[in-house]
Amino acid sequence: MVQGRELIVVDSEEKAVAVVERVIDWIYRFAYSGKFLTDQMDAMKFSDFQKRIQRDFPSFTKE
Repeated sequence: MVQGRELIVVDSEEKAVAVVERVIDWIYRFAYSGKFLTDQMDAMKFSDFQKRIQRDFPSFTKE
């Protein structure tokens, strides 16, 4: 069974949309064709991407 990974926890639909928009922007700018996105995320270390998203949305993270 494939299990997802937690990127960030939000408490509203608006915050979720903002995070998804940022992820889509990242994909548009940095992802490349020919490889699955999950493989690219593994290559760049998901934890680094997660930290970047959490840094970009500090007020969204749980304290």
